[in-house]
Amino acid sequence: MAAALGLAAQTSVMARPSPASAATRLFALASSETASGKTFEFKTYRLTAPSVYEEVNVPLKDPATGIVSPTVLLLKDTRVGQAGNTVSVSKQTVPPGGIASVKEIGTARETAERLVAAEGARSTGTFGKAFGGVGSGVTFRDASERTDENGLLYYAAEYSKSVLGVPRVVLTTLVVADGQLYTLTAEEDEGRFESEMADELRRCVRSFQVIPQNAAAPAAPAPAKKGKGRK
Repeated sequence: MAAALGLAAQTSVMARPSPASAATRLFALASSETASGKTFEFKTYRLTAPSVYEEVNVPLKDPATGIVSPTVLLLKDTRVGQAGNTVSVSKQTVPPGGIASVKEIGTARETAERLVAAEGARSTGTFGKAFGGVGSGVTFRDASERTDENGLLYYAAEYSKSVLGVPRVVLTTLVVADGQLYTLTAEEDEGRFESEMADELRRCVRSFQVIPQNAAAPAAPAPAKKGKGRK
């Protein structure tokens, strides 16, 4: 997510995709569904997504460039015509001397505003215009922060943008742990977001938790089924 942040030199070099290997392609520890949603448990993170979302395969590399994808989990809305609504998690390695916490980027509000500015700049380019981007159509909605029981600081940002003329809402959460920058991103059509999915997706964002590997973590529940996401 470092490139998307657009946080000048400090952030543009602070993280790089984790190398893909057999060791990183681990199965989920558990995936279970309750009335509150579908929970995905992995070795290094967990989250609860709306029950209409299902996990799909993530290519380890971009077939066109061969670049390793930082995306370790991709969930899509399974309802007809809603596959463009997604929840994803990416994981990037912070280089030596890089940030140890999102606090070093700035405040939650400053980080959210930079995300909005980066999205606006991207949508004014040739590629962005071809897909309906108009720059000024990217609008800041909200920013917040929270600290979990392990002391990890999370920044959350919410903003609106336009894709092919269709308004969409983006919710993003950033956290740094064990030398990795984790980014959760949820995207939804604005109309459906406002009419039915806002509460569920905001709960999904709040449920996202990274499990530090350099400290003891609670034991995971017995596996419910194997998942395809990487740790």
